[in-house]
Amino acid sequence: MFGAIISGDHTLLAHLATSFLKRGNTDAAVLSLDHYFEQTPALLDLDIKKTAEELKLFFDYVHILHDLAFLVDPSNNPKIWKLFGIHAGDEEGFVNIPSNSVIFTHARTLEGEQPDSHALENDKFVKAFRACLSNRLLDRVTRENDACRKAPALEPCLRHVVYGDCDVSPCPRPHITPDALWFEHWINAHLLQILIYHSINGIQFRRQMEAEKKSVRLL
Repeated sequence: MFGAIISGDHTLLAHLATSFLKRGNTDAAVLSLDHYFEQTPALLDLDIKKTAEELKLFFDYVHILHDLAFLVDPSNNPKIWKLFGIHAGDEEGFVNIPSNSVIFTHARTLEGEQPDSHALENDKFVKAFRACLSNRLLDRVTRENDACRKAPALEPCLRHVVYGDCDVSPCPRPHITPDALWFEHWINAHLLQILIYHSINGIQFRRQMEAEKKSVRLL
């Protein structure tokens, strides 16, 4: 896995992630998928079958990421310690996090915090952890949703799908002659995208409320 991450072998990362998911190894799967989805899913040239497969992989990724972002107490969770290289601090109520961790980087900028050491109080760690993963989830789902809006396989010419002809020339949407399997993939892809976008509803609403509060204060 680490060889695939270093080399940037996206095909191998997707294969490994699928294998890890089948075996129930979500830690290794989310590491593979996090690197795989550093790039927004490239959907422009995919047919509906490949698009549905890509969305299924992205759904598995955001499902794990969402669960991690909303853990009750990540500061005392052995799974989180292992996944992010965290260990107990020298003082009670503190955790040590690696300086190259995205959580440490986030903690340094969160509300002006500039920790001099790798040790963070549990409550500050939890705040940085949740903000970091929520931001990651929001960013990746937002970019993926934009890619879906532009994916031809998800937006065929509906008149051609239903009637087999089109009265627009030139038509900007692909003309598909569907069969039962195409409909299955097309519906599955749209249902997956609904579930994917639903994962950021709470985050989006909270950010919108915070932005509105700030604008009110400025008035």
